[in-house]
Amino acid sequence: MGAFLFFWAILAVLVGVWADSRGQNGWVYGLLALVFSPFLLALVVLITRNLKEEERLNDLRREDHERQLAQIKALTSPAAPGSGGVALPKASKVELLTQLGELNAAHALTQQEFDKVKAACLSDPDHVAKLDLMTELAELHKLFKMSVLTEQEFQQQKSMLILANL
Repeated sequence: MGAFLFFWAILAVLVGVWADSRGQNGWVYGLLALVFSPFLLALVVLITRNLKEEERLNDLRREDHERQLAQIKALTSPAAPGSGGVALPKASKVELLTQLGELNAAHALTQQEFDKVKAACLSDPDHVAKLDLMTELAELHKLFKMSVLTEQEFQQQKSMLILANL
């Protein structure tokens, strides 16, 4: 009989520890398991909500929400005029000229177009729009190299882009 009571008490303690690990009151569950049945209370612990897991998930959701709010604030912060209120990435003039040089080396621009865009990059203190121009020109050239655009279409689109951005 003594071994049975010892086994009963050990099971009741284990139920209490398990309940505590799930965010429930371990003392209450342990005492109830000791008085009634460790097996019955183990079943109760099993079917009740895991409060610690729910709290962890809520913390993750809250952190994710705060990160999304920070991203939205960064995107809607006052930006350069003409950018539609959205903060665009700024490139240094060196990065813009490097990209322009790569386009010129790939023969995506004529010398006249290269000189015109280069002069605009060097003279414009707010060169966010020029970054977009370089990206668009690079994309157009990539489409031309993949034979998506004919040479005539490429030249036409390139001229329209340069005229619209300078």
